[in-house]
Order: sequence, then C-alpha cells, then structure tokens
Amino acid sequence: MGVKRILLYDAKKTLDDREVFLLKKFKVVLIRNLKTLKKKNLERYRMLIIIEGNNLISDESMLIEEFENLHIPLIRVNTVPKDDIFELIFNIINVQIDFNELTHVNNEKLIEALLYIENNLQNSNLNLKSVANHLFLNTAYFSRFFRESMGIGFKDYLIKLRIAKAKDMLENGQLVTDVCMTVGYTNLSYFSQIFKKQVGLSPSIYRKYYQLIIKEEKNVQKIL
Repeated sequence: MGVKRILLYDAKKTLDDREVFLLKKFKVVLIRNLKTLKKKNLERYRMLIIIEGNNLISDESMLIEEFENLHIPLIRVNTVPKDDIFELIFNIINVQIDFNELTHVNNEKLIEALLYIENNLQNSNLNLKSVANHLFLNTAYFSRFFRESMGIGFKDYLIKLRIAKAKDMLENGQLVTDVCMTVGYTNLSYFSQIFKKQVGLSPSIYRKYYQLIIKEEKNVQKIL
C-alpha cells in the first residue's frame, strides 16, 4: 500500500514555486491535471483537496467519483482564500491527523472550524463552546463531530496546535512571554507547564537550545 499522502489538485495554478517546494518537502502530491490520477494507485492517498475546482469536465468528475468510491475524503476549497488553504494543509500535516473517518457531508463545517481555530489561537477564550457557537452548532454535537472527524478531542487538538506554533516562534528567537500571549495563554507558568508536558523541555530551555544551534551554524559558515 505504501505511505498514505495528501493529493492536492490546484486547478487554477494559484500556488507559487516556494509553496510547491514546501508541499513536496511535506510529501503532499501536487497535481495540475486530474487525468493523471488514472496512472496512480488511488488507495495510496488519504485525501484529495481541490483548489478552485468548480469547472470540472465530465472525465474529471468521473475520476473524483472513483476517488470517493474508495472512501477517500474529498475536500473542495473553491471559496476559501489560498493562504488559508495552505495553512490548513500544514495544520493537517503538523498535527498528524488521520482523515480516513471524514464524511463528505460535514467537510465544509470541519474546514470552517479548523480555519476559525487557526485564526483565533491568540484568543485565550477560544474553546469548544465558542467554536460551536461560531458554527451555529450545539456544543455537545460539535464535540462528538470534531472527535469523530479528526480522531482527536477538541482540547487536545487545540493544545497541539498552540504548542506547534509556540515551538516555531521560539525557534525563531522570540521571547517566551511574547510567545505565551500569542498562542493564547495568559498565565506564563501554566503555558510552561503545558509546553514541557508536550515537548519535554521548558520553553526557555527549548529557545536556548535552538539559539545555540543557530550560533553553531553561523560559526560553521564563517569557517567555510
């Protein structure tokens, strides 16, 4: 079967060269023509994402139907800005979520929820209820829907997302206090506790570690 990957169909070729390079690095298979799917073993892929895929010809529609018949999730993102889609793709990869249980009926709600969470990470009041309210869904229903769709509970997902962003900021040398506030924590001690539990190091030690790596790389470059 091989490693399951995400297939991304960029129908209007909106992604630039840098983004295409990053997609390849994260093993996202970018296709410009859906007909190329005929040559691929579709069962190797866990999701098909279509950017701006409204104007599909009949042959392409048949291929998509074949993809769906294999119970591989299909997400159409023709109404969402490209930058948000790119964030969503990396969000999916970084958190390492299994999308095999996604249902086509609820894809739009799921995408809306993920994008809302991504765009409101800094809000310390972001929680299950606030996202459910944004989607006009019952909180208990949304909790079940999120867990069934994502294979992870809302609270755990939010923590993983915040810590992933915190790691990225710390690696770039930002101050621990600034990182704490930016990822939605108001209590520095609590943030440090959560971070250490997830990463194995405190935020300050993690930051120092990466600063040392950067310093060593610069020293090596000087020698070369």
